[in-house]
Amino acid sequence: MKTFIRRYYPLAIFIFLAFLFFHEFFIKGYLLEGSGDRIRSMVPLDLYALRSVHAGHLPQWNPHLACGVPYLTTGYHNFFYPLKLLTYASPETMFLFLLTLAAFCHMVLSGIFFYLFAGTIIRDKFWQTMSAVTYMLSFTLTYNMVYGDDCVIPLVYTPLLLYLINTRANRRAALNVMLMAVIVALIIVSGNIQLILYTLGLSFLYGCYKAFAGRATVDKSFLGVLAAAYAAALLMTAVRTVPFIMSLGDFTSGFSSSFADLAKFDLTKPIALLRLFAPLFFSGDNAFFMAGLCPPVSFNIYLGILAAYFIVYTAVVIWNRETVFWKIVILFIVLIILGTPLAKFQYMLLGKAYLTYSRYAWLLPIPLALFFGIAGSAITKDA
Repeated sequence: MKTFIRRYYPLAIFIFLAFLFFHEFFIKGYLLEGSGDRIRSMVPLDLYALRSVHAGHLPQWNPHLACGVPYLTTGYHNFFYPLKLLTYASPETMFLFLLTLAAFCHMVLSGIFFYLFAGTIIRDKFWQTMSAVTYMLSFTLTYNMVYGDDCVIPLVYTPLLLYLINTRANRRAALNVMLMAVIVALIIVSGNIQLILYTLGLSFLYGCYKAFAGRATVDKSFLGVLAAAYAAALLMTAVRTVPFIMSLGDFTSGFSSSFADLAKFDLTKPIALLRLFAPLFFSGDNAFFMAGLCPPVSFNIYLGILAAYFIVYTAVVIWNRETVFWKIVILFIVLIILGTPLAKFQYMLLGKAYLTYSRYAWLLPIPLALFFGIAGSAITKDA
């Protein structure tokens, strides 16, 4: 019994914390209503998709918005995500219940997958678990949970992809290609095109770094595995990507905007980065972390000063190949969300697309949660 508890207590913690987050759903039967984009657009879009499936056809044209808008060509639907397909195949009376249950499952999965990833770096099960808890309760998950699962799912599976990259030596090349391709495909069909680009870009960069790090020669075989996995995933998800890519030609210059307009809309103030770690009562009612995100959805809701100390400890004291990579990632993300020329470079690189670059901050919980566990493990080991 003790062995069983010792082995599976992290899973019990993840389920318990997710239950606390959703306790009104399980105890009172309340459904996740959400706010903003979720209640105004994401749930109605899902409902339209469900009714289309029940009518026996694909949801190609949604007549209920404006004068009608395309559905499968949009950059944020997740119609082909397997869990969503199960939802669409269910009775409409179960629709909101299943959407809420799916949100609960994604929260638990985020903890499990980050636990696996953290375990490839942190050799202390307690701090490996705490690192995963930090991630599953981050603003990335808790904020987006109530705004739309299209912004949650890419960040649920990213740690699993990073885990597969770090454990690639345990499997044959063919199996690595297959497993990574499946995870990349799940991310591609998960929803928000902006977060798909960001998470897959970060994962690919991490894989390339691992192929180069600590070797006299480049691990060309793994670079080939990585490229093959991404290529296979693109083929597997052609039903999702091809309609979207073809639709880009329908947009005219009238839909574009200058970088100055984007920066004005999406400006992040430098002082907001300090509030990322400040306890809630220090932030004030009008304090903004980034763009329109206010303190309750930033790190200060659950981390505060203690976690800030641990993370700064790792940033300053612990230097190895792993932490150096993530320190560089953090630096680049901060420079981008502050609207430096790096943000303008992204704007030009992506064809002047009007993508809110503050959303890069949604990637920060990956390295910061990892740093929390790294520091905790190092400090308790030295104590």
